[in-house]
Parts: sequence; C-alpha cells; structure tokens
Amino acid sequence: MRTMSRYEFKYGLNQRQYRSLFAALQSRMVLDSFSRQRGYYWVRSLYFDTADYVAYWEKVHGDSHRCKLRFRSYGLEPAAAPYVSLELKTKIGDRTDKFSSFVDTPPAGNLRHYFRALQSSTDPVVKEFLRRVYVQHLQPKVLVQYRRQGFVTRDPSPLRVTLDHQVESAAAATLFPPRTRFRGHGPAVVLEVKTDIDPPHWLQGLVVQCGLPVQKNSKYAQAVENAAWDVIRPPS
Repeated sequence: MRTMSRYEFKYGLNQRQYRSLFAALQSRMVLDSFSRQRGYYWVRSLYFDTADYVAYWEKVHGDSHRCKLRFRSYGLEPAAAPYVSLELKTKIGDRTDKFSSFVDTPPAGNLRHYFRALQSSTDPVVKEFLRRVYVQHLQPKVLVQYRRQGFVTRDPSPLRVTLDHQVESAAAATLFPPRTRFRGHGPAVVLEVKTDIDPPHWLQGLVVQCGLPVQKNSKYAQAVENAAWDVIRPPS
C-alpha cells in the first residue's frame, strides 16, 4: 500500500511554451527514474464510474469531496505490465490524496472473476476499492493514455513536475482491449505541478513568464466527453 497527499496545479501548454518550459526545467531539475531511459514513459489508466457517470458530474460541478477509481499501467501492452497500480484518488478541497497498491494485471474481458479473486486480499486499498465497486455499482468506462516526462529535484524535496504529451482516450471495459480507437483531446502538453507545500518561487515565476493560467484539466472528464458525449450530453 502506498499513500500520497499533495496539491496539484495543472496547466495547458502549446509547443512553444513547452520548449521554453522544458529547457528551464532541465536547468533546475532532473528526469525521474522512469523517464531517464528513453526520456519519457507511457501511462495508461482505466477509470471506473457509475452507469450515470456520478464521478464525472461530481468533477464538473466542482464537488469538494470526490473520489476516482482506476487501474494504472506503465506500459501499453500486457507483456510490459505484469502488475498494475490499483488506485483510489480522492479530492478534499484543494488537496489530493492517492492510495494505491500493485496487483496482478487484470485479464481481458469481464472483470467479475478477477474481482472475486481479489476478495481474499488483506490490503486495505484493495478492500476499499472492491467495496466501492460493489456498493456503488461501478463499471470500467474509459481508457486514457499519454506519454509522460517526469521531473524531480536534485535534492530531496516534495516537488514533482510532469509533462504529458499525446493525451488520448477511448471507451473501454478492460485495460488492454484488443482493438481500440483512441481520440486525442486537451492541449498539446499538460503540465502538472505536484507538491505538499507552495511551489518554489522560481517555478511560480516560470509559470508567469510562460503565461500559463491554472486550468481545471481533468483527463478523466475530457475522456468521458470524448467517448460518451451521447450519454452526458443527450440531444435537447
């Protein structure tokens, strides 16, 4: 079980802003251990919601207490991801708390038998994940993937910065469906600043210099609007 509590600030970048910001970050920070080999790594997430998209509407309405459930893989193929991160991401006011545990990668197809096998787990994250799935009747809804560059400070610090490229999504019921048509959405690059304290002055100045306003940039909300527009926006 892993826990993380922090504030997250999100910004949309065009390619010019990205190039300027990337050069400045390289002078202050270093690529994290996941990004160093190729300069980036892939993230793929399968999000759960109710049949009428309660989690989506909570995000849209800005509810101060909300929770998202997802499977997260750091590879685009099952062979590259023997384990996945099972996660509950909660939002209370401006603070984000993430609780996660690694589990075996779920098989393709219906997840009912997979969840039944997980019921023997004593891990508190797994137990709470399953409780919410059954009590709230949650179902896998959308798949989101992107190419991420992660930065950390040279000295121990709670600050982490990520740059997400090629954000795309599709309706899906499994993490690795055999055939999926992804559609891109959002800005060219998504900048996320993650810290449990105020961002350093140099980073705040850099954001101002690049002209980056804070955005409510939810990849999940965009994915739902991308893949299930007929459900959340029925014709009038």
